[in-house]
Amino acid sequence: MRLRASASARRRLTSRATVVCIAALAALSPGAVSAHGAAPTVVDVLEWASGAPALVRLSRGLARSEGATWRYVCPTRWGGPDSPLVGSAGGLTVVAGLRGLMAVTTDGLTTALSVSPAFDAITARAIASDGDVGDGDSLVGLTTSGDLLSLGPSTPSLIMTLEPPPDAIVIESSRSVIVASELEGTLSIYRVRVGDALPKRDPDLVTAAYDGTPVFVKNETDDGPRYWIRSATKDGYRLDRLDGLGVGVPRADATTGETEAAPRVEQVTLVPVTTSADPIHGPVTLLASSPAGGDAGTYVVVSGQPHRLTGDALTPLAETDRFACIRSHPTLGLLACVLPDLRRYSPVTGVGDTVVALGDLRPPTLDGMDEADIQSCKYDWLDVAVDAGFPDELLLPPEWNVVSPGDDAGGDAAGADAGTTASTAGDCQSTRSPGRAVPVVLLLALAIFGVVRRRL
Repeated sequence: MRLRASASARRRLTSRATVVCIAALAALSPGAVSAHGAAPTVVDVLEWASGAPALVRLSRGLARSEGATWRYVCPTRWGGPDSPLVGSAGGLTVVAGLRGLMAVTTDGLTTALSVSPAFDAITARAIASDGDVGDGDSLVGLTTSGDLLSLGPSTPSLIMTLEPPPDAIVIESSRSVIVASELEGTLSIYRVRVGDALPKRDPDLVTAAYDGTPVFVKNETDDGPRYWIRSATKDGYRLDRLDGLGVGVPRADATTGETEAAPRVEQVTLVPVTTSADPIHGPVTLLASSPAGGDAGTYVVVSGQPHRLTGDALTPLAETDRFACIRSHPTLGLLACVLPDLRRYSPVTGVGDTVVALGDLRPPTLDGMDEADIQSCKYDWLDVAVDAGFPDELLLPPEWNVVSPGDDAGGDAAGADAGTTASTAGDCQSTRSPGRAVPVVLLLALAIFGVVRRRL
């Protein structure tokens, strides 16, 4: 009688077969393994420590600082996707993953945060922080159903539900949030007072014809906070400035003719700034009062190139390698994502020193994971490492201990039969070939493992 292996046995054997196959391929001649996808890159800074990036976002996963190197945090930690919705404030970083809302701890591990209604990779619409460089202390989330939630630092909770479900939020203060909603070509911007005992929505500040999916950008200037709206449209991308928010329009007293001390209304307008065929990054502002104030001003990246933004005028700066992000820090000054690293930038001297080098990325720790997640996290790393062109010794580091000694799947009848089945899916012996065929075999192993882990 043919014995069938249990699901757990098949999972163990398939995982082992795949990893052993990868190990064998990695042991072949240097340079035999080639990339198969877009190279990973640094795309944002999430947390800062002692004036330096401490946690960064990559195009796939995250990375945390470990002195001179960076430790990869694999998407398996939150169950995927590779590039999730992330927010950070006051040292708290949260990820909306397929496993729900997760907090990323300082050691790169994750802990689940209980929140109702659900806030995950499926239901999450936006996360807003009240800090430009991680110095804020609160996070607010928005779901696709219009639920406005407080995500931290205290226990996550529902603030109120908005109808129709809006598209974007930005924190104005500890007592108010600004909301943008685009519906059938009309953009509505309004304030939600969240600090009151009973949260409420104020009347619209702006109602305007608008094409696109809005995203708020807020940065501090020497004249106070400035708000912008970026969006993707059917024809490209656009950037608009939100003027007059929080600035009251004085009214004269009808009897004395004197201007009232306390303004009653705001005159808010949406001012077009620029459009682009490529994604727009920023704007960011570097204050004149900051230690790096020599480059003070407001900057935006249009078509991959930096521009100075003065009022409504964009001034192109010297051409550089293509930027994929732009950030500002009071000590470090301007920072730019230049594939694949994070570099310092000055409008006078151009692209400077590397602040975060992708080449310093190291394999993830596997602490706190079950067997299935360990294998999935290894797959995440291998996918990134191969595409980044890392040396063979980083693909499967010794500390991972590929096969546990004495744990032989052939020790019982079911395990022996399962071993035959698993090797059909994961054994690389029959497909191994030298020279230029090696990349194909590696990619086949990756593809097989990807399919298997989704089906188990």
